[in-house]
Amino acid sequence: MATQVIIPEIMQAMILLNAMCKEYDRVTQTMLQTTEQSKLTFVYVQDAILMEHARVKVGQPIKQTANKQSTVKQKGAHPKWQPKQQPSNKKDDKGSSDKEP
Repeated sequence: MATQVIIPEIMQAMILLNAMCKEYDRVTQTMLQTTEQSKLTFVYVQDAILMEHARVKVGQPIKQTANKQSTVKQKGAHPKWQPKQQPSNKKDDKGSSDKEP
């Protein structure tokens, strides 16, 4: 004689959420974060999975990537360093003692 075990609705829903593949992780996260425990049933989760499947099948999946913009400058060509020109401080050679008389 087989014994009937009644599995509560919440447990059925959690088993179904746990059995889903990685592609539906978004559904699992959304369901667990936004649905009240009393509304979380097998049928409710099943409907959400079917709606997600239809959405993905009809159109392209929503890309979850953000357009990242870096504030760090990208490395470009090296600047050409030139030494700073010093103004010449030489005096006229008239006052110089190096000259012959």
